[in-house]
Amino acid sequence: RTRPDSAHADERDFTRGWDVPRTRFIFDGDFTDRVYYHLRANINTASDLELIAAFAQVELSDKWNVRVGRQWLALSREDWIYPQDLAAIEFSANDFNYAIWSSLGVQTRFQAERLRWWFALSNGAFGGRQGFPSSPESADGMVSSRVEYQLGGTDWSVWDDLIGRRGRTSGVLLGASGAYQGRNKLETETRHASQLNGDVSVSGSGFHLFFAGSWTSRQLQSTEWFDQYGFVAQGSLFVLDHTYLYGRFDGVFAGSTPGDYEDYTVYAAGVGWLPFLWTNRWKVNVEFSYLPQAIHDTTVEPSGMLGFLPSDSRDQWSIRTQFQFGF
Repeated sequence: RTRPDSAHADERDFTRGWDVPRTRFIFDGDFTDRVYYHLRANINTASDLELIAAFAQVELSDKWNVRVGRQWLALSREDWIYPQDLAAIEFSANDFNYAIWSSLGVQTRFQAERLRWWFALSNGAFGGRQGFPSSPESADGMVSSRVEYQLGGTDWSVWDDLIGRRGRTSGVLLGASGAYQGRNKLETETRHASQLNGDVSVSGSGFHLFFAGSWTSRQLQSTEWFDQYGFVAQGSLFVLDHTYLYGRFDGVFAGSTPGDYEDYTVYAAGVGWLPFLWTNRWKVNVEFSYLPQAIHDTTVEPSGMLGFLPSDSRDQWSIRTQFQFGF
């Protein structure tokens, strides 16, 4: 990674290194033909073990099911995707800023040939993000819902990833979601928070396009309301059976956030190689990303997972390589 040195603006500061952002242990299976269980733990970058999912799913009928426990909620489509199923190395900054992570709650889903819908009651954004084995304290309440509709095709498995392998059927997926929360435990000055999301996905044999926007509105203890926005546009194209190219524009817009902030805009391009055509768990990526703003002037926190380190100077770029594997 490179960034201007804040003390010597004409010089470049290079940072090299490697890390393991995720080490996850997943245990899942079927109790019966109608009851499915899922447990997932993660060793994070601080080497802490955290329990991030623990739920049971009951199939009520061929169209309805219900999940109970700590789980991801259907809100943002990108956050709903497993990390192994991303085209890029990491989730977008739009997702990092506005996704709600895992929560403790109840979620029901209806699924037909072209339409599916989720509704959930939970303990709020990041309600389940606690160090194992502690549990959430004084959890907040949140209501959330998401609806998706396929304009073409009836195969829901096409939308299980953001990669777009060859041989898949063509289709267009429209998605919309919303959530409201009374108070955010991780931001105690926030009294109310709401979010709306919309996304469009286009998939075909060997390509995938994804466009998503987010609007978040919050009320502070001072009764002042402010809005923030996010947008991501991404495309991937297979040039060989095992190799694809991708590009992404990622924006997090300060809106009416109190303070003097710039918008965060990142341009990224990369190549991915999948050694096995039957799984996304094994993957190699090389990616270039460019951030024209000073990250300290934006509302986005610096993160090696995003590819950008703390800096109060403009023009930071990174070249990253990732090897991903799973069993």
